[in-house]
Amino acid sequence: MSQFISRSGPAPSRAARETVADRSSAGPSWWVRPLLILTTAAFDDDGSLAPRIVLHLQRRRDAGWLIRTAGPRNYVAWRNTRALSGPVAILVLPNRDFGFTHDERNIAVIRDVLVAELRARGQPMSRSASLIPPLLSAIFGETDMGTIGVARLLEVIDAKIQSSLIL
Repeated sequence: MSQFISRSGPAPSRAARETVADRSSAGPSWWVRPLLILTTAAFDDDGSLAPRIVLHLQRRRDAGWLIRTAGPRNYVAWRNTRALSGPVAILVLPNRDFGFTHDERNIAVIRDVLVAELRARGQPMSRSASLIPPLLSAIFGETDMGTIGVARLLEVIDAKIQSSLIL
């Protein structure tokens, strides 16, 4: 998480560096790549994300992460699959079809990045709202959106994801 906030911080251990290097050179497994191509699109900055989030995503891509976007059904399928914890870090983000506001999309992406980073480090996944306010402060500067405000916004985001699945 400290890498997300700034470039400074404790240096990763040798084992962690080797794990990241192994993942970036391996690529997704043989069956994951075609599924990703069919069900997702390449991530492209369309100006709807905060510049620091885009910069962070570019750093992750440079480190070997595969970053994609998907519509509601495919996003939910990829978000809940174990294929994302394979030999390469894969991050599937929600596309613009969800009807998120600017803030909702930024927070949804921050949450997904946090979960992917925890997964890439082999740590337990968490969608906890308490992790997000410090990151919001780092990205947007001082904000009055505390843990309760983020938790409410995450509820709205999750409701929009659910409603986009129902036709």
